[in-house]
Amino acid sequence: LATAAHTRTDRRDQCALTRCLCPPSVEVYEHLTCPVTIVLPERGFYAARRAEVRAVVEARRERELVAMDTHHNVPMARPAELARVILDLIPPNRLATGE
Repeated sequence: LATAAHTRTDRRDQCALTRCLCPPSVEVYEHLTCPVTIVLPERGFYAARRAEVRAVVEARRERELVAMDTHHNVPMARPAELARVILDLIPPNRLATGE
């Protein structure tokens, strides 16, 4: 049986969790002038925002979208694929010299 206090605590926890899981506003990307690569999973929290993410990427030519067949926890689900995406962003001459 749930008590009133227990139910209030559960609601507070749910609200806190919801705030944590809310995706960042796409407006933050307007302030970035450097190249950006966004890895977007096919399933999970951000998949429903595919159109918004695509618009962010299409707003500047130095942005790239990489779709990945996984859920929201890309580093855990596809570590090798994510590492390859990251390594592909590093110019070959920097990989060879370790700069």
